[in-house]
Amino acid sequence: MKLLSLIMVGLSLSTSAFASQTIYPNNPDIMRLGRVGVSDSGYKVMNWSGSTIALNIKGSGFDIKLSPTTGTSKYTDMWYEVYVNDTLSKVVQLNTGSYASAFKVSSQTGYVTINLGADKNIDTSAINQVKIVQLNDAAIAPPPVRLEYILLKDGTTLQPASKFNYKLVYYGDSITSGLQDSNNDGGDPANDHYANISISYAFQTTQKLIASLKNYAVSIDPQYISLSGIALSNSPYWGGATMFNYYNQLAYGASNTLDSENANTVVINLGTNDIAGGATKAGYLNSLRTFVHLVRTLNPDAKIVLALWGMADPIVQHKDIYMAQQDLVREITGDSSYTCSVPATYDGNGNVVNSGVNPLDYRQNITCFYEGEDYWPYTGNAPGHPTKTFAGEHAARLSYYLTKLYLNSTN
Repeated sequence: MKLLSLIMVGLSLSTSAFASQTIYPNNPDIMRLGRVGVSDSGYKVMNWSGSTIALNIKGSGFDIKLSPTTGTSKYTDMWYEVYVNDTLSKVVQLNTGSYASAFKVSSQTGYVTINLGADKNIDTSAINQVKIVQLNDAAIAPPPVRLEYILLKDGTTLQPASKFNYKLVYYGDSITSGLQDSNNDGGDPANDHYANISISYAFQTTQKLIASLKNYAVSIDPQYISLSGIALSNSPYWGGATMFNYYNQLAYGASNTLDSENANTVVINLGTNDIAGGATKAGYLNSLRTFVHLVRTLNPDAKIVLALWGMADPIVQHKDIYMAQQDLVREITGDSSYTCSVPATYDGNGNVVNSGVNPLDYRQNITCFYEGEDYWPYTGNAPGHPTKTFAGEHAARLSYYLTKLYLNSTN
């Protein structure tokens, strides 16, 4: 990945820092955001895209040991980014004396030094929250990496874990995972077919929600249940398997599954690969109806948002699939005139003229959100996966909508 390949030359990580205290994986103050599975050996493991290890510390940093991967290709490496107080930070120490915001775990190494003092904007005398976020798509990731231990630097202390009171779950495909191709690989073909969740609309939506809801004492636990090429009804890429085979797995490919999820909000963006597989409106609607029922079983009180977006303009190029989402909301709510919410509109001074939110969305527990996409041609195939900038534009509109739902919903 281009943003990562720049640091690979110097990515022989320092292992010499003195540590004053060893923290083991069962410590209750180590936070795990996303789904957590259990390996055959009884270890906690995570491999869904965006899976995060987080800790609150006071001091200069720590060393962290993650289990090495298996295999030798780039697809068996696990890539991570480090966020400090929800800001991407160059605090990964390299043996060249420089710092990076990302690192990989390979078959050769899983040992990393995090030095908060490398970023002059971080006050190491204060309590800082460090998040280590998996970038890979679970579908092309190696077996789950597990945390082995953390070594706190001299004078650094582990602080009590934060409470996360808002669970936000995304179900999606390569659009949600941030899969890269010639359209969004930054000009580096080596990035193609390699996912980077941080460029996706989903991750960017979460980051914007964290900022917009911060003053309301909302702490978000995001979960990205996304697999590149997956569909609900039929995909040309998975040999007959669909999201139904994987949606409730605690770790992708693992046998242990969820009994309940209890999310506050669920965003479903599935349908692009159904289109590629030649799905009819009736076939897609039937699959979507069943999937929503299963998601509702896991999340009885969640606001479920149907929000197909990413590779084509559904209302122009695939109106039948778009209408299937709206039709399902009408069917479930019993309102035959319901219409999907749309992005807000603004005046020349940046003030909201119209929120775009259907007022019914505040009262009902299933909604749909539609954004037209001038980025793609009105006919023919889309040029490729969304760039970070384009995905960010959608994230701004979707996060505004989700913020309005959170602050105003009565259901």
